[in-house]
Amino acid sequence: MPLRQGIETTFSQVTALFPKPIHAVTAQGFILKIVCFLLAFSFRCLVRYQL
Repeated sequence: MPLRQGIETTFSQVTALFPKPIHAVTAQGFILKIVCFLLAFSFRCLVRYQL
């Protein structure tokens, strides 16, 4: 898979996991939610490819 296609596919998969509204009161809260989503996505991929 070419690099650009891989990046676009991964970005699409990550954004599909996001809830439609991301409610955060502060910028720190918003960043925390994004980081947690990325960690969850990484863990999901790790588990999927280990099976």
